[in-house]
Amino acid sequence: MNFSKFSFILFLVLFLIGQSLRAQTDYKLMSDQTAVRTGIKNASDALKTLQADFVQIKNLSVLEEKIQSTGVFAFADPSNVRWEYLKPFRYLIVIKDGLMTIKNEGKENKVAMESSPIFKQINNLMLSTVKGDLLLNKDFDSKVFENANSYKLELTPKQAQMKEFIAKIVIILDKKDFSVNSIRMIEPAGDDTFISFTNKRNNAALPKDIFVVR
Repeated sequence: MNFSKFSFILFLVLFLIGQSLRAQTDYKLMSDQTAVRTGIKNASDALKTLQADFVQIKNLSVLEEKIQSTGVFAFADPSNVRWEYLKPFRYLIVIKDGLMTIKNEGKENKVAMESSPIFKQINNLMLSTVKGDLLLNKDFDSKVFENANSYKLELTPKQAQMKEFIAKIVIILDKKDFSVNSIRMIEPAGDDTFISFTNKRNNAALPKDIFVVR
């Protein structure tokens, strides 16, 4: 086989692989959201606990390199959340009974959610996002797309205060169980945070002290 023929075959193989991958990831807009909304509501109502590993990638326009972090996540109905960053540095956020505790380098800061409207709004946004039911939130305009394996929700805030922090949220849901595969939060200036979840465990028993900050 001469080089030109080999090059053509290689090009053809790569093209077909690319087309196959494109077919798996391309999304089509859904004009009727009824079935998706029903599925999300049922899954959200059934979700009592959630544990997962996560990878977070932060894109900042002022930095050439992306900032990647890994950690573990836990949620318990109705509003207890634990974000624990393990690498490249340790950082902990725990929300329990309306109190947010942030632990960084051995120092703790506490914020009562009720005392700060914006913190309360961010907390509600966080809970709705990780539960996957943000589509049901009337404070956002939404578009829903689908492919063979997942739904993609594109949500834009309606309130001016929220628009100062977030331009758009993109959530990928697994079609099998409506669980959240990934979240992308895009800021008005174009910076974004992408979080992907793996090893998801729905409704598994949680350690009793998982929302205790030590």
